[in-house]
Amino acid sequence: MAWLIGIAACVAAFWGLGRLLFPRYGWTQAITISFDTPHGLVSGTATQTISIKISPRIFPDAGGPLTDFTGEAVAVGLGDGRYVFMLLTRQVVSVLGDSVCEVDPGVRGMQPAERFRLLASQKEPLPIPEKALPPMVMFDDMTKFQTIQHVPIHTASEILGHGYTFSGAEIVVTRTPSRHTDHLHDLLPWLPIRPHDPIVSIGRYPHGHPLCGVSSRSFISDRA
Repeated sequence: MAWLIGIAACVAAFWGLGRLLFPRYGWTQAITISFDTPHGLVSGTATQTISIKISPRIFPDAGGPLTDFTGEAVAVGLGDGRYVFMLLTRQVVSVLGDSVCEVDPGVRGMQPAERFRLLASQKEPLPIPEKALPPMVMFDDMTKFQTIQHVPIHTASEILGHGYTFSGAEIVVTRTPSRHTDHLHDLLPWLPIRPHDPIVSIGRYPHGHPLCGVSSRSFISDRA
């Protein structure tokens, strides 16, 4: 019995040391995007869970925050059978920070741990600066991923048609954990159903293009 207690104590000690050396932070955020249409204002909301682990800087070029996320892309129904999607890209991780810094630029000067604790404690919805938004897309035919088109914020009407304009976006920290629904699978039947299904790569675009690197994981991410 004594050796079992010893093993448990060692495990607890290593766990505590790991939490001390590699502190973890995170939050669940809900992003809402809105469009003005000839039929009126339409909006869509989705949640993403952000996880951050800070590794010690043993060497000058090593260490720092390691980030990841799970969740779903925001889908906005335009009222005519078409949808606009806000993609899940690495930019999703920094949307909350960019939105807070737009209101309080001093947050950028905080130490990472202090900044992440502040971000996770946000209680009020914040407008998202346009420069902080991940790319938005639509499909001419949602059953065919090859028909994807980028929807620029300032010239959305050129893709969506006269009377369709981007209205704005906001973000709020929520206690409701992100969870996968069937909504995106219903809209985009080519999306993989199981987490370990092959990733669908959506075309090849040059580096710097808004659709560079877009895949099925840009709509649903199961990574943790």
